[in-house]
Amino acid sequence: MGLNDYNRLAQQYKESDIKPDKQYSILPTVLKAAGDLTEKAVLDLGCGSGFFSRAFAQNGASKVTGIDNSEMQIKQAQKVAGASEEYRLGDAFNDELPMADIVNVPFILNYLRTEQEVVNFLKRIRSSLNEGGAAIFVIDLPSDKDLTKYGAVKIVEGAMKDGAPMKICLYNADGSRICELNAYYISPSTFERCSKAAGFDHIERIEPIVSEEGINAFTKEYWEEYLKDTQLGYYLCS
Repeated sequence: MGLNDYNRLAQQYKESDIKPDKQYSILPTVLKAAGDLTEKAVLDLGCGSGFFSRAFAQNGASKVTGIDNSEMQIKQAQKVAGASEEYRLGDAFNDELPMADIVNVPFILNYLRTEQEVVNFLKRIRSSLNEGGAAIFVIDLPSDKDLTKYGAVKIVEGAMKDGAPMKICLYNADGSRICELNAYYISPSTFERCSKAAGFDHIERIEPIVSEEGINAFTKEYWEEYLKDTQLGYYLCS
């Protein structure tokens, strides 16, 4: 299962779908990056139980294909799949990828440790894009800020350099712990350099947003600190 056993963590990780940052900022920011999804084919890598996939389908995508290497999470997704959603058990890093207009790649780049691994994976994503298509990336960028009340605490072990092991602890809005995940650090400059090496000509960093629902649920003031440093990097590459 790689760094994290998502078969074992499937039910716990599904609980993270309603933590404040994921529900009210991460998802809206990804949808903002995706733009108009009408008649678009979307590929969601590391789809888990379908959190992003369902949102793509609900926002107009004609076909959404989710791929994940956790059998338990794929089963969770298939139980509630809509007509335009398909979920497949597979390895996003090694298996052949279907063609798509939008490829969503949330967090799984942080499962790669070396720059060459990142370049190779980005090349695979680039080759799976239809003409005029784009890929959305979300990468973890930890700092010394405690974001427990928003949903996550990220700690780099040792020096903050590419490939350094990283612990990501996920929390509910009430501060109760959901689960702990393992990952590796990658800097924005390294990601951007690897993206260019993989053949992406346009690399745009997307500013995070908070939805109106999030503001109504927690107030505008609640989110001010979070938006100063979300510890996440959002990129749209084509």
